[in-house]
Amino acid sequence: MIRIAICDDNKSTLVQLEKYIDNGFRQYTTDISISSFDNGQLLLTANNREKFDVLFLDIDMPKITGFDIAKSLRKSFSNCFLIFISSHSDLVYKSFDFQPFNFIRKSPIELFKSTLNDVIKKLMSNMKQNEIIVLEDEFSGKIIAYYRNIIYIKSDRHYLYYYLQNHDKPIKIR
Repeated sequence: MIRIAICDDNKSTLVQLEKYIDNGFRQYTTDISISSFDNGQLLLTANNREKFDVLFLDIDMPKITGFDIAKSLRKSFSNCFLIFISSHSDLVYKSFDFQPFNFIRKSPIELFKSTLNDVIKKLMSNMKQNEIIVLEDEFSGKIIAYYRNIIYIKSDRHYLYYYLQNHDKPIKIR
């Protein structure tokens, strides 16, 4: 399950964002949960209960800004994907301080939709790299590896040899 949060202080914008983001992710998976917040503090409280995987944050909000939320998350070593959505394109460089996955301008709307779809496509590819696979052979036992750590896989008759980063010998599986 991919847990997604959207935070924007404008309720009508929040409804639109939820619709566009839901449609974008449903092209790749139905295993998603989207939560919407019009207040950054509510988002942080919900994230403390159960961590979100992806956050779409407006930057310019009253009381607690998108940057404040990002700062709090990064302080707690959260490895969620941050995507800033703002009409203030002059803030893109300041957003780099929080290692965002991307920055999307809210307008014009057609550009926003196509950019959002491109970002979701890249995000899904990146998230796939962070999935794990459990490999087991008679010598090494069970090894948990990230897909991104697989250098290559060799096939030899009835065996697969997984060559992993930081492993001297391949994992042999029948």
